Amino acid sequence: MFKSIGDIFKQNNDKRSYNGAKRVYQEAFDFLALVDQWEDIAGKTLGKHTAPVKLKKGTLYLVSKHPAFSEQVSFMEQMIKQSIFKKFPMLKDKIRSLYYVVNSARFDEVQELIEKRTGGAKKQKEVALPHKHSPEFKLLNAQAKELFSDLDDETREIMTSIYIQQRFNK
Repeated sequence: MFKSIGDIFKQNNDKRSYNGAKRVYQEAFDFLALVDQWEDIAGKTLGKHTAPVKLKKGTLYLVSKHPAFSEQVSFMEQMIKQSIFKKFPMLKDKIRSLYYVVNSARFDEVQELIEKRTGGAKKQKEVALPHKHSPEFKLLNAQAKELFSDLDDETREIMTSIYIQQRFNK
């Protein structure tokens, strides 16, 4: 009929620890799935030269090999986040921003860990892009030119390539 205070506290602590463990497990699973599908999310080129490292307090931390790739991430942050949310709707409330660090040694470490975790069988998915005279390519190219019109020629070319790859692979 009556419960002791000790029993009530024990019951509440049991519930909290179970829910906390479940939440931590769910977040870890989401992050590993994100790592596994990063190349599909960021696009072939950007996916090979950047990698997610951690998700903390609403920020997804990325590491890249070279400053040029970090710059590309900054230009495409909104598109990358949309791609993440499309594949992982449960992360929509968890990722508010991207933070990118250039560190080629750390990038190599992360890639090595990913290869160990996947048994060295990281998938190499070849994606056929539309022919440069196809209507799909022309449309994507025109959109990219308009989007990146304020950039210098070299950067615009790189960004256009990444944009077309990402949009075509959706």
